[in-house]
Amino acid sequence: MTTPLIQHGQPRYGRFKSTPSVINVEDFKLQTPFEHSISGLSASLKRQLGFKSFQFVSINNQDVMIGLAIVDLGWVGNGFFYIHDRNDLKSAPVQELSLLQPFAYQTHVGLPESQTQSFFQKSQFRIDIQSSNNQRMVKVSHAKQNLLEAVIETSEAEPLALCSPTGATGWTYTQKQTAQTVRGQYLHHGQPFEISPERGFLAATDDSCGFMNHKTSWHWLSVSATLKSGQRVGVNFAMGVNQTFGSENALWIDHQIFEIPPVMFERVESIGSNNGPTWRIYSADGAVDLTVQTGWCRQESLNLGLVASHFNQWIAHVFGQINTNKHLVIFDGEMGLLEKHFAKW
Repeated sequence: MTTPLIQHGQPRYGRFKSTPSVINVEDFKLQTPFEHSISGLSASLKRQLGFKSFQFVSINNQDVMIGLAIVDLGWVGNGFFYIHDRNDLKSAPVQELSLLQPFAYQTHVGLPESQTQSFFQKSQFRIDIQSSNNQRMVKVSHAKQNLLEAVIETSEAEPLALCSPTGATGWTYTQKQTAQTVRGQYLHHGQPFEISPERGFLAATDDSCGFMNHKTSWHWLSVSATLKSGQRVGVNFAMGVNQTFGSENALWIDHQIFEIPPVMFERVESIGSNNGPTWRIYSADGAVDLTVQTGWCRQESLNLGLVASHFNQWIAHVFGQINTNKHLVIFDGEMGLLEKHFAKW
């Protein structure tokens, strides 16, 4: 039985127990804020430039964070990749690549369905992400070297799947999983290293798309970790997006997902020139009370008038607790990512 996202010209809204079988964007009926239908060339341009989509993947243990993304904003495509090893920072800086393609040339983001393929290429830099048979295969290459090859098991963790109304006529769909089993290899400054559960590595995936607001901003926290108790835990918290009908805030404990109430991201202090800001993330009912210390930051800032982006993604260490009433999860410095992003697109 197929369960498309778009039915009768409009998305289904809310958190889904199972992911849509197809993200049928072409069936979405475009309208102006004055409820007039958009058709012809205007509709074609709206679909090409107004629809945004991206895939982000992180792979980490307690010492190494690998992040990569393919982004299609219509007017530009972006591919980025980095490897941060906190034990190597004195002898070897963070390895990072980020390139842009005008009008998303050689950029393709497959929508989050059962079998999809995504890629970004510019010059000698290429990212490939392929989903098939409950696995996600990721490959990053540059200058004829494979910087990353990994296979993520996507059938273990219950997925977060949410669609929310956005602005007057738009919508945003996001599909995420954390704390997933991953195996492979990465190349850090010419040296190969193994990615495996035995070395503590886990993966998180983020697939998002939709007709988003022209101006938008968000805060986001993602954690994939094995606690000292032996529990495999994942966290996805966001503030500023996907809050008009439901929330994408979620906690995974040994692959089981729990919905978490809305949270506040509050910047409380900076703790030195070599570190990033400290944040407090908490909920009004006290179920979430986290302190997040940040360090190295991947950042980009672009202001071209009609389009702009100010992006900060920090390597983070998380302290505090989350209480679901059934479970109390204690964090003691587990590694994650904290992001603050403003976009005019």
